[in-house]
Amino acid sequence: MNSADMAAWQQLQALLGPGSHRLRPVLRHFGSPQNVWRQGADSDFLTGEERRRLANLRQNFVPFTDLPKNCGMVAFGTPGYPAALDDLANPPALLYFQGDLSLLQRPVTAVVGSRRIDGYGRQVCGHYAAALAQAGRVVLSGTALGADSCAHRAALAAGGKTVAVLPGGFFHPAPVRSAALLRDITAAGGLILSEYRPDCPVQKAGYYQRNRLLAALGRQLFIPQCGAAGGAQMTADYALKLGRPVYAAAGDIFSEHAQGLTALLQKGARATASPADMGLAPAVPSAAPPPPGSEPDSPLWPLFAGGRALLPEEVLAAGGMPPGAAMQALSRLELEGLLLRRSDGRYAKTKK
Repeated sequence: MNSADMAAWQQLQALLGPGSHRLRPVLRHFGSPQNVWRQGADSDFLTGEERRRLANLRQNFVPFTDLPKNCGMVAFGTPGYPAALDDLANPPALLYFQGDLSLLQRPVTAVVGSRRIDGYGRQVCGHYAAALAQAGRVVLSGTALGADSCAHRAALAAGGKTVAVLPGGFFHPAPVRSAALLRDITAAGGLILSEYRPDCPVQKAGYYQRNRLLAALGRQLFIPQCGAAGGAQMTADYALKLGRPVYAAAGDIFSEHAQGLTALLQKGARATASPADMGLAPAVPSAAPPPPGSEPDSPLWPLFAGGRALLPEEVLAAGGMPPGAAMQALSRLELEGLLLRRSDGRYAKTKK
């Protein structure tokens, strides 16, 4: 995209604003962002407010051209624009990205949830995110504290790829402490995405607009834990409206998050007690099974000797491994059919 095209798309985005339902009609009428800039002031197709905004932009608009290293822009309807966003009635006019944009052409699962996720929810989130990554899914989330950051970290620990969608520009990570996570995501070959120019501060509306992108970019949505209201519920609403399957982790009915699970199920989400419920399969052929009489080469396998059945937190406590690595090893044993998660949440050897 040359500098003139870049400026024209930025002008159109500034004119209509994020999440506008006017993008497609305006482009159909004028044919290009450049024509909106040239002809819009005298066109009755634009609303009065849009014409006033255009007049102000003509005097004050300054395009952003100094993109950070390894960053780019992709515009609606141009090569590289994520096809999944075509399902939105209000797709972004412009996306800024840092990292590997082609990740969005692979199977993507969005993971969102509570910022106040508890210990159980964190274990569930890490377990599912690791399993998704190991199965070749790209894990997409929003870098918020709680479930989002847990999903990103678990995917990275499992050697997978993860995508972060921001509520503001690259120069204003939210929360501020997510800056280190964002560096780790790009260093591992992941992707950071935003519909806001890099110098745009985070505003409240940015979180709402981000939710629709999370719902659309993910071909399925997983929610480990959430409240009865909030961003995760809003993302689920968008996903269900788009026809994306929504999975909600089974949990304790006495937990403060029980109302969130109930609300999701009432909307049409599917309860899940295992990553296998989401149709996961290894993206590459698994290693050959061990010969008869031999044992799987996993440091967790001896924990299940003698028919023992363990909760995830018991595996973490006894495994002697970092949490991310332990969840990765546990997910691998489950995906290989060597362990089965029972209805009580405990893992045990599969009966042969």
